[in-house]
Amino acid sequence: MRRFLSPSSHRSSKNWKTIANISPLSKKKKSASNNPNSTTSPSSVDSLTRRGAKLTRQGAFSEALHCFEEALSVQSEQVGRDDLSLADTYSDIGSLLLVLGRYEQGLDALEECIRLRQAPYVLKTDFVCAAGSLMQMAQSYAIHGKYEEALEYFDRVLRIHRVSYGRNSMVVAATLEKLGAVYFRIERYDSAMKSFEEVLSILRRQNESLLSTSGDKVDQKMAAIVYNIGVIHKKKGSYKKARDCFSGALKLYKKVGNTMDSVERRNSIRLLKINILKMESRIR
Repeated sequence: MRRFLSPSSHRSSKNWKTIANISPLSKKKKSASNNPNSTTSPSSVDSLTRRGAKLTRQGAFSEALHCFEEALSVQSEQVGRDDLSLADTYSDIGSLLLVLGRYEQGLDALEECIRLRQAPYVLKTDFVCAAGSLMQMAQSYAIHGKYEEALEYFDRVLRIHRVSYGRNSMVVAATLEKLGAVYFRIERYDSAMKSFEEVLSILRRQNESLLSTSGDKVDQKMAAIVYNIGVIHKKKGSYKKARDCFSGALKLYKKVGNTMDSVERRNSIRLLKINILKMESRIR
């Protein structure tokens, strides 16, 4: 089976001997049944994870994490530490640890989740689940200013999404937009431009196949992406191209109907008009 991620050499699962196992907070996974050797009795684990999920919904994250840690300890004894059924638990633990500000431990948990999903009996749908963990890691790295690491993980998410959803899906477009934003943040403008232009290409294809109401939403997204491209041209000193992009974005915002908040739409149009005037003054 093709491996889509090699765990980082500086991380290890040794930190997780006492960390918890939980079913996912949003839904139950049947991943334990995917392993023919799994004989887990779910009663105590289910009780702990249900309580953990309830505490999470109430915002009691520390108490929820404690429940999940107890559940992992029980399940690890029953099925071993390499069973696929633990993957969802590590994913949820990682999310909680990130919420609690325990950044490195959260990333360790997510990487352990990813490691388990590379087992030989992983189903195709599990790659999409793994992409969710990778996305969490990418966004966490970006938030903490570790942009090179964020780019690495966004790129892995992008590869999975392209295979899973198709190259022209809105899911791929959303991932590309995040990737472009990170490139822009570290002033790699050519790479940011490439990402945003691919997003724009996907949105144009989507717009051709959608009804008018949905088309308004795509026009709004297209306007934002065209504006971003204009900002890059502005940063690079290509003022005419920047002006043309701002003008194009302005036309798209004017087309948007009731799908966009009126105040937001008015402010966006005002900002674009100001930018167009500034670009024209620099072109002269």
